[in-house]
Amino acid sequence: MRDIQLTEPEGKQVQVGDHLIHYIDMGSGRPTIFLHGGGPGCSSWTDFGTVAATFAQDRRVLLMDMLHYGRSSKEPFRAPRWSYHAQVIGGALDAIGIEQADFVCNSIGGSTAI
Repeated sequence: MRDIQLTEPEGKQVQVGDHLIHYIDMGSGRPTIFLHGGGPGCSSWTDFGTVAATFAQDRRVLLMDMLHYGRSSKEPFRAPRWSYHAQVIGGALDAIGIEQADFVCNSIGGSTAI
């Protein structure tokens, strides 16, 4: 059985317009984007950190903090919430060089992915 990593790994940031999006990049293979839920203190690490290493055994895992969450920037929204989240996450994926990916989402992360 693989050990669960309890300490959040060092992440990276990518600029999308006026925003900085924080993400953790683990593993290699087909990209899988993890988008978290919206509760207080949520981030992709808090929602998916206990399973990230398992997915990263055969996939490239990107745990992304959406705007106003985790270590991403906290600037105001400039459009309807879900479409704005989607535009910013899409811009982050473009900047990172991700053209196609699978998604694993929770709550507002699912609304953003749709």
